[in-house]
Amino acid sequence: MKIAHFSAVVASLSLIAVFPAYADDLPLQGQFSTPTVSDLGTVAPALERYTRDALFDSLWQHPELSPRDRSLVTLAVLITRDQTALLPPYLKLALDSGVKPGEISETITHLAFYAGWGNAV
Repeated sequence: MKIAHFSAVVASLSLIAVFPAYADDLPLQGQFSTPTVSDLGTVAPALERYTRDALFDSLWQHPELSPRDRSLVTLAVLITRDQTALLPPYLKLALDSGVKPGEISETITHLAFYAGWGNAV
């Protein structure tokens, strides 16, 4: 895939990322629909509480890393672990945090050599 085409694919992914990556709206992987973190409360209230409190209200608020840097790290981990279901909201969060589409493209290209070609594609 040519870099220009690859960049277009990444930009397209950012356009379909309609869910903000905040606790109430973070989609989880699902077969027929995309449940949110608030949907966890129905099945696993403690997991919902940990997700809100420990992840979004605590970890993402630590001042040692900017939201931009946290976004790049998170995207890298999601790609490395092939967790594509979580990419759309985190792509949106990354763009909202100041990461440029070209930087996302370069991150994915870079990861192909370290996380595997299949994960990057």
